[in-house]
Amino acid sequence: MSAPHPTGVRPSADPRTATLTVRVGGELDDACGAELTAVVVAHLTGPAPPRAVRLDFRDLAGIEPLGL
Repeated sequence: MSAPHPTGVRPSADPRTATLTVRVGGELDDACGAELTAVVVAHLTGPAPPRAVRLDFRDLAGIEPLGL
């Protein structure tokens, strides 16, 4: 049996490259999609917005239509 996928939205900012990386794990449903949008918007409208945003879906187990 394989290990379970980490769930949720986990942002990390790299100040050296001004890059925001957001890892998304588990199921991308409407709640997770809304959380992902809120996290990215909060960083983009913050005092030091990133120059680049990377979305990392390697831990994604599935996508529901409302998550898109």
